[in-house]
Amino acid sequence: MPIPTSARPSPTPGEVSPISIIIPSYNAIQFVELCLDSLVPQASDAQAEIILVDSSDDGTAELVRSRYPEVRVIRSDRRLYPAQAKMAGRAAARGKILAMVDADCTVGPEWLHRRLALHLHGHNVVFGSLLPHPDNTVTGWAYYFVEFCYFLRLKTPGVVRQGSGANMSFDASVFDAVRFREESAYGLDVVLDADLREQGVAIQYDPGLPMFHRYHKPFRQFLAHQFHHGRQIETILFRYRWDSLPRWRFWMFLLLGPVIPLLYIGYVILTVLVAAPRFLPRLIAAFPLVVSGSIFRKMGGWWAHIEWLVRTSR
Repeated sequence: MPIPTSARPSPTPGEVSPISIIIPSYNAIQFVELCLDSLVPQASDAQAEIILVDSSDDGTAELVRSRYPEVRVIRSDRRLYPAQAKMAGRAAARGKILAMVDADCTVGPEWLHRRLALHLHGHNVVFGSLLPHPDNTVTGWAYYFVEFCYFLRLKTPGVVRQGSGANMSFDASVFDAVRFREESAYGLDVVLDADLREQGVAIQYDPGLPMFHRYHKPFRQFLAHQFHHGRQIETILFRYRWDSLPRWRFWMFLLLGPVIPLLYIGYVILTVLVAAPRFLPRLIAAFPLVVSGSIFRKMGGWWAHIEWLVRTSR
């Protein structure tokens, strides 16, 4: 369904907008202008509002306020993790649809209008493709392969089991019914996906809604993030999904811990070869970092298994 593209301003205070775009931001000053430059023209056309929820200490909020007066900035002196920032944005949002965009990502030119059309066709949750930005450093490519290569397998529109909170939109009533758990942690997307399935809410995927992820942090930070992220994803699964989690999965991960990274590296290679062979040169160039990141990520997950075993054995 086409969306009218009359150039209208953002909603005035108290006015209901068709969609609120919520951007969690933490020390993203390097990328936030690129993110907003891809969103602001589309938001103006669709009479959407953009809400940046910022808990940075690098001047991101001040930069956005000075250069993007149409963007609503919610500032927190306390560090907000993604789920906490999204809930803060939800509290301020006036839209009937809530779209999530990470501050280190940019979107394609028809991202907003196509997304609105899908919601108008009755889809309550819409998820778009997540791709590496061509300008990424070698570390940025390694980050993508280690963390997001699963999404390379998604080729055709349809219902999927797993989405990424970085490129999802929700009917506001569905979001309020499921909600992000407001934790100081990463990895809550996996719980959200399960919550949506239990509520009988389908995640509609459309590859025509691309989002391009950027990552330019140093190698040491990349490794630390992978260990931390791998550990937190498993911890979150145990905390919220323990009763439904197959016990064989827990014991297999625990007992095969040293082998799991090798299996995961094989999975990354196979995924790229089958689903995105055009990225094979990038994978080869970043391969030593992909190996290191996979080891740190899965060792973080293995450590979470040990911690959970000790905790539940007391």
